[in-house]
Amino acid sequence: MKSKNIFLCLVVIVFIFSLSCAPQYTDTLPSPPPTPSPPPSPPINDVPPSATDAYPTVSTTISPSTIFLWEDFILMISAEDDRGIKSLSWKASVNFADENEPVSTDIFACDLQKTCSNSWNLSTDEEGTYTFIISAVDSSGQETGNIRAEVVVYPARAQEEETPPTAYFTCGNGVCEGGESYQSCSNDCVPGSIIGTNPGNGACEPGEDADNAPNDCTVINKQCGNNICDEGEDRSNCYYDCQNSEGGTEDSSSCSSNSACGYRQRCEKGTCVSVECTSDSQCTGCRRCSSYECVNCGYGVEGYCTC
Repeated sequence: MKSKNIFLCLVVIVFIFSLSCAPQYTDTLPSPPPTPSPPPSPPINDVPPSATDAYPTVSTTISPSTIFLWEDFILMISAEDDRGIKSLSWKASVNFADENEPVSTDIFACDLQKTCSNSWNLSTDEEGTYTFIISAVDSSGQETGNIRAEVVVYPARAQEEETPPTAYFTCGNGVCEGGESYQSCSNDCVPGSIIGTNPGNGACEPGEDADNAPNDCTVINKQCGNNICDEGEDRSNCYYDCQNSEGGTEDSSSCSSNSACGYRQRCEKGTCVSVECTSDSQCTGCRRCSSYECVNCGYGVEGYCTC
């Protein structure tokens, strides 16, 4: 009986053990797998303006870059920026005159133009080498600066002395031209044959020069003496050529010397009379004036005029 009870106990234990180890079933469906989360959005970069806004570009010139005291020069500043220029400026170590106002620095407002330029007309009364510091500021406040430009200022120019006038004439061509006289060119200006020349009348006429008529011959008229009253000549600046341009002296006028008579006239017994010539320059070709008439000179063996 005792063994039978033991056997029953073993059966019960086996049965209970088999129940606990059997798979468990349920009528509910399994849960779906969890939905994956979307990938995180990339972070939004907070880029400062300076990373995308370029600094302004600046150029400057000084013209001329070398000057003398009290002479003017031009400082030119130009700038460009993609978002606009706010201002241009310069500063220097000394004062410069800008429209008569002494300044050592200045600022020019550009009103946010993308391209901006300005010029200053400056001068100084101090000699030396001076440096300008140039800068430009854009709409974002970014500054392109420390750009340097130099101007060299020399001592004042020396005053140039006036040189005496040059005599524009050719001695020996048979014409008593402006600036020639008997003393300076006796071959062309024969005493007694020159009329119409009046020292002190302000015209440097044939027969006069800077030595014997300094009041007349400060300016030499190289055309005076060609017997033609050229354009620009008159009785006041070339009486020799233009003495009759405003009526002249009539044959019946009284005179005391040839100089009181008109062109191609001589004084004869107190009266001015017309003649063919009074100087060799009034004769054309290979001729010369002799006794107030043009006479042939003839030609030498080599074909040259013997006048």
